[in-house]
Amino acid sequence: MPGVVAAACDLLGLDPLVVANEGCPVAFVADDRADVLLDVMRAAPGGEQSVRIGRVVPGPAGRVVMNTLVGARRIVDLPAG
Repeated sequence: MPGVVAAACDLLGLDPLVVANEGCPVAFVADDRADVLLDVMRAAPGGEQSVRIGRVVPGPAGRVVMNTLVGARRIVDLPAG
């Protein structure tokens, strides 16, 4: 997550995982194609800061787990509504 977003959310006491985030695409692609897609996205105007934020690994179906900034793991719940 860009530092500006993290800082603003921290300042306002917001969780960036549940705040509206219009305009930021998320793409799920085969692992062996991710770097190619990132190159294409970074070459496009406005996509220069595109990054890989995760990967699909074996585990319980439908569970999303993230690594936090302090090294802990957190289950990401579905947003309300």
